[in-house]
Amino acid sequence: MLSFTKAYTYNISRLQPSSKLFAIGFSALCLLPGSNAVASKSITTKSASTVTSTAARWSDYTVLKGDNLSIIFRRAGLSPRDVLNVSNATASEKTFVRMLPGEKISFQLRDKLLQQIKYVISANTTIVITKSDAVESGYSLSREVRSPQASASGTPQVLAVISKPTIKPSPAQPPAATATVQAVNNNEVASHSPPALPASDNSADNSTATPPSELDILLQQQDSSQLENWVYYNVQPADNLTTLFTRAGLTETDVYYVSSATGEQQTFNRLMPGERIGFLIRSGHLLKIQYIVSPLKTVLLTRTDKSNYQVETMQREPVISYKAIAGKIENSLFVDALNAGLTNNMTMNFAKVFAWDVDFSQDLQPGDKFKVVYEEVTIDGKKIKDGNIVAAQFDIGGQSLIGIFYRDSDGGVGFYTPDGHSMRKAFLRMPVEFARISSKYNPRRKHPILNKIRAHKGVDYAAKRGTPIMASGNGKIVFRGRKGGFGNTIVIQHGTSFNTLYAHMSRFNKAFRLGSRVQQGQVIGYVGATGAVTGPHLHYEFRVDGVHKNPLKVKIPKALALDPKELETFKSVAKVALQKLNKLNDEKLASAN
Repeated sequence: MLSFTKAYTYNISRLQPSSKLFAIGFSALCLLPGSNAVASKSITTKSASTVTSTAARWSDYTVLKGDNLSIIFRRAGLSPRDVLNVSNATASEKTFVRMLPGEKISFQLRDKLLQQIKYVISANTTIVITKSDAVESGYSLSREVRSPQASASGTPQVLAVISKPTIKPSPAQPPAATATVQAVNNNEVASHSPPALPASDNSADNSTATPPSELDILLQQQDSSQLENWVYYNVQPADNLTTLFTRAGLTETDVYYVSSATGEQQTFNRLMPGERIGFLIRSGHLLKIQYIVSPLKTVLLTRTDKSNYQVETMQREPVISYKAIAGKIENSLFVDALNAGLTNNMTMNFAKVFAWDVDFSQDLQPGDKFKVVYEEVTIDGKKIKDGNIVAAQFDIGGQSLIGIFYRDSDGGVGFYTPDGHSMRKAFLRMPVEFARISSKYNPRRKHPILNKIRAHKGVDYAAKRGTPIMASGNGKIVFRGRKGGFGNTIVIQHGTSFNTLYAHMSRFNKAFRLGSRVQQGQVIGYVGATGAVTGPHLHYEFRVDGVHKNPLKVKIPKALALDPKELETFKSVAKVALQKLNKLNDEKLASAN
């Protein structure tokens, strides 16, 4: 029993109350009399081994989608208290504000206690967070940056200590105990020490030099491809720069600096829904912005210092190829063109080429044929959009109509016949697209509501309520309002001899008032059922010198031919376009598909 007492006395004098050995010694003190010396000896041996702390252990984790600091700490077996302490220590530097999938984070634990964190934000940069009593927050922050030479040798350089040490007074401890703990836990003490700045040859300069800031270091690394980890947002209706920056976790200060840098270019003045904007953010600092205006145009902002950005506009050159499609009318142009492979938009554009010659509500017959050659715009082999129609042909009613696209020397564009006459006439054949004629011009028609003979001095086009109504020609609105049985009506004067009437509108286009000038094809109102009607339709009248004419048969004045100076150039363009059109095999019809 005497040997046990000596062993206990020796051990307790070297212990602090918090050590595991203290607990074991206390348990040994409580042994009942009569315990044998072997037990005392084994306790002494076990207690001595406890003085040596377990080795530090590293655990590596990869940031997954949806991860945050709490989730990763829980995965590492750490407590909410650890999360709170580390969050508070790194809050000012925004270290963990935006963790991205694929990033690496490692934890060093000793006896289940967190000692150090290494957060790899790029191949060259690691943020190190070390448990330390030398700073008020309890953790010191430093950044390991590998230069190309250091990367080759595998040795990082510590370029900056982010958190400034604030020495806290520690409670007095017995000298012997302090010396013992330092000797036993020498590695732990070393890991708690804040990383030293790189040595300098000039000690005077080293003592006064300001270490580079976190932002400075990040800006120096912008050429590193490993940093290119972007977060993108789609522009929503009513979005502006502030709402997008807020969504990305950025501040009003960031908005101010970017707005100042792009003010002259007005880069972000007209954000449109569907556009995309990307942010490159590291440790809470905005480094780059990528504004994708379209697949062909991107604006890149690169941060050069705290408040300035370099602005670059990048325009990609697309690949333009030609696509040819042929079809045959069996149902309607709209249905058969879609079956042949034309998009909705391209079908509408095809119809507009012949809008002055063809009334699509009554002129089409089964067996009529159509051909079209148009541009297809691609980037990296991916279709971006349909381009212009190069040439179009419509074989209808025994005649062949051909329109060829041409851009003149002044930049004006249009479709022309092969001999250089414009396809555009002074008036459109029908002021609504793809409508159905419900009642033709008839001087002795029986009125469906009044039930008596009354001349029907126009054409009725049945269409869905709200279908756009276009001005059939250039002119001036001389009447806009309610007009008896016509309901909501507009009358347009075209020069001195012609005027057109549009009746039964559900509403007017607010952009045009009485006296407004309108251009051919502009929307002036919408199909409705106002006035004396049985259903929604447009009543359309055409008058020449005040006399009603049948809109379907009236001779429409032709537009002027090409300027003679343009004719030679046009003929060269027309020759190529016709060759592309003629390559289409007439047997390649929609019905064959």
